[in-house]
Amino acid sequence: MYPPGVTPPGVFPSSDGDEVALPLSVGEWLTLYWQEHLLRCRTARKHERPMECTVEPGDVIFVPHGWWHMVINLDEVNIAITHNYVSRSNLGNVLRFLDEKQDQISGCRDRAESI
Repeated sequence: MYPPGVTPPGVFPSSDGDEVALPLSVGEWLTLYWQEHLLRCRTARKHERPMECTVEPGDVIFVPHGWWHMVINLDEVNIAITHNYVSRSNLGNVLRFLDEKQDQISGCRDRAESI
């Protein structure tokens, strides 16, 4: 996980942060940018260093707003449940995104009443 304000290697966000260009897959990112990531783990200032962890069965991890992250599954069978949390602190940003970036919202455009 990369802290807010620190963009991972190979990730290119738009100036407003709403759109991101990045490799097509985790495998591509690992192939192209893993060595730079390892270098940052060793040499970046402490508050800019990426953090890594291994989540074991039954564990839960919370990724705060603004933290870049990716998942590498280590076992053959994996289950992940993800949820985007909306609170008072980010409600304005969420409403703006829903209003201005409708082309980036997935999962409901197939229902006319949802548009």
